[in-house]
Amino acid sequence: MRRTKKRKYSKKLGWLIKFLIISLAIGFIYYRLTISNDWDSFSAYWSETWSSNNTRFLFFLSLLFVPLNWSLEALKWKKLIRRIERFSFSKSLKATLAGVTASVFTPNRAGEFAGKMLYVKSKNRLRAIVVSMVCSIAQLLVTVTLGSVAFIAFIRNEYSYELSVYIVYITIFGVIMLLSLAYIFYYHLSLLKRILRPLFQRWKSFRKALALLDRFSSDDYTMILVYSFLRFGTYCFQYFCLLEFFQSNMTLSQYITLIPVNFLGISAIPSIALAELGIREAVALSFFSVTHAPSIAIISATFTLWLINVAFPALIGTIFIVTAPFKIKRHG
Repeated sequence: MRRTKKRKYSKKLGWLIKFLIISLAIGFIYYRLTISNDWDSFSAYWSETWSSNNTRFLFFLSLLFVPLNWSLEALKWKKLIRRIERFSFSKSLKATLAGVTASVFTPNRAGEFAGKMLYVKSKNRLRAIVVSMVCSIAQLLVTVTLGSVAFIAFIRNEYSYELSVYIVYITIFGVIMLLSLAYIFYYHLSLLKRILRPLFQRWKSFRKALALLDRFSSDDYTMILVYSFLRFGTYCFQYFCLLEFFQSNMTLSQYITLIPVNFLGISAIPSIALAELGIREAVALSFFSVTHAPSIAIISATFTLWLINVAFPALIGTIFIVTAPFKIKRHG
C-alpha cells in the first residue's frame, strides 16, 4: 500500500515537472515572438527581402543545417554518457531536444542539463550532470578560442594603423597563454575533484559523480572538442547564410572575423532569461555596426537564427518531454 502511494506521488510530481518545463518554454517563446521584438518591422522586411531577393537558397541552406547542429550535440552527449548508461542516437537526440526546451527560459541556458536528465535513470543523474558539464566546457572553450582568434584578426585588419604593433603582439601573446592554460585544464578536468572536494565534503554521492572524470581519456576529450568545433562551424555558417540572405552587404573577411566575435560576446555576457530577450540583437548590432550594415538586416538575421535553431527545436522538444520515461525516486 505504501509503495503504491509512493509510486502515485512520484508519477504526479514527474508530470508536474514536465508541465512546468513545457509551460515556461512555450510562454517564453510566445513572449519572445510577440512582445520583445518589433514584429511588424521584422515581418515587413522579411516579405520585402523574400520577394526581391535571388538568394533564397541561402535561407533554405541555413534550415538544412539545423538537424546537423543538434545531431552533433546529440553525438557529443551519446559519446560521453556511454560511460554510465547505454544511449542510442535517437534517444540521445530526444534528450538533447528536451534539453533545448528546458534551456530556453533559464539563465545562460543552464536548464539544458535538466531536460536531458528526464532521459537518464535516477541512479545516474548526478553523473550525467558531470557529462553535461564536460560538453558545455568543451563548447565554451571552442567559442572562446575561435572568437579570440577572430577578434585579433579583426583588430589587425580594421585598426592596424591606430594601434601600436607592440600592443597587438602583447595581446596575441596573452591570448595564447590563457588559451594554453585553458586547454591544459580541460584535459585535466579530474582536478575538479580536488578543487570541489571541500565544498562537497558531506555530499558523498556528488563526490562519487565527480569520480567519473577519471574514466574519461584524452581521446574522449579530443573527440568532444572535435564535435564542438564542427557545431560552432555549423552555427557560423548558418549565420553567414542568413546575413547574406537579409542583404547585410558585408565582405567575406568581415563575416569570418565578426561572426565568431559576436558569439564570443554573447557567451561572455551573463544573462537571465528575460534579459536575454534582446541581448543577442544588441550584441550583434554593437559588433556589426563597424561594417555599416543595415540594422534591420542584422536584427532580422540574428532573430531568425534564434528562431530556427532554438525556438523551433524547443517546440519539438516539448513532445519528447511529454514522452520522456522520467521517474522520481522518493526516499523514506
